[in-house]
Amino acid sequence: IKSEVYPSTEVMTFHRFLKTNAPNSINILNDSDTALNYIVNNCINKYDTLIIDESQSLNIRWLIQLKQYFTKDDKEVFFFSDTIQSLSHEEKKTDEYIMKELSISDKYVLTKNYRAPEKVYNRLNEFFEPSIEPSSIREITNKDLYEVFDEDPRERLTKAFHYLEENNVNMKNVALLMPSTVGAFDSIKSLYQEKYPDLLVETINKFRGMEKPIVVILLTIENDFNELY
Repeated sequence: IKSEVYPSTEVMTFHRFLKTNAPNSINILNDSDTALNYIVNNCINKYDTLIIDESQSLNIRWLIQLKQYFTKDDKEVFFFSDTIQSLSHEEKKTDEYIMKELSISDKYVLTKNYRAPEKVYNRLNEFFEPSIEPSSIREITNKDLYEVFDEDPRERLTKAFHYLEENNVNMKNVALLMPSTVGAFDSIKSLYQEKYPDLLVETINKFRGMEKPIVVILLTIENDFNELY
């Protein structure tokens, strides 16, 4: 994916990076280590800078090899991480652990939250205690956050989408997210995308890093609230 803001920048997942650079004979899903070893030892690095987001969720071996691959040609590597954003099935790595394993000495703490409206961020901080004291720079509005508790969530969702449709909201701007632990995900996705083809229905895990102007999150008491963060 080419960045619209910076056309010379390529944005990709770790496995897309492997698929782009490793030979097709290597199964990147089953043997990511072999694919990465091949790239590090055989491929010319065509990038000037590497930026890795969600570093806390990547295998530490991959982080070490990527750092070696880029720094051997005096290229720059930047690692962004936030342990609290790790999902329950992921190995949670602290900044201190990453810095130690990668021999990193410089650390910069980012405290301004550009994504979440202030109401949303304040509500999240009632559930979680962040390791830093961040601040949202977005203005407070009356429509930043709605919370609804209902014994029939599907009916409530139907009413919500009907409301958006009545108010001429483009469904391309809406995402319905569910935790990966929701067993009825496929049936719910089929139900709503059949009625609203432009609606994005996805798990929170797969949506991470993406954005939509309107995000609807379906949660139950049993869900992993780390995914909510």
